[in-house]
Amino acid sequence: MRESEAEQKTTMVQQIKKMEEKLIQGGKYVDMAWKHEAELSRAKMELEARRAEETQVKMKLHQKDEEHFELDEKYSSLQEEVEDKTAKLQKLWNKLKEKKRDIQDLQVSYIRVRAK
Repeated sequence: MRESEAEQKTTMVQQIKKMEEKLIQGGKYVDMAWKHEAELSRAKMELEARRAEETQVKMKLHQKDEEHFELDEKYSSLQEEVEDKTAKLQKLWNKLKEKKRDIQDLQVSYIRVRAK
């Protein structure tokens, strides 16, 4: 009977060691998950920063475009001046139509929200 008790004890010790190894491996997976979560969080923050920077650059470019648009230019002929000013007028007209559409869309959206 002593041999079977010794065998049981050995078997139990081996099972305990296997469980400990599984716990250690599980701990490693938890650590890896935390690291991945931290990396994901950092990547999200970087993406948000890049988007904000992109928005800022777009605004600056738009502002520069507007400044360039308004600059007085010297023309070599009356025809050149007419063509340039016609092009500028067309751009402004298109912007006006776009803004009117935006306003109309916002009004429709507002009416829908109020109706709910």
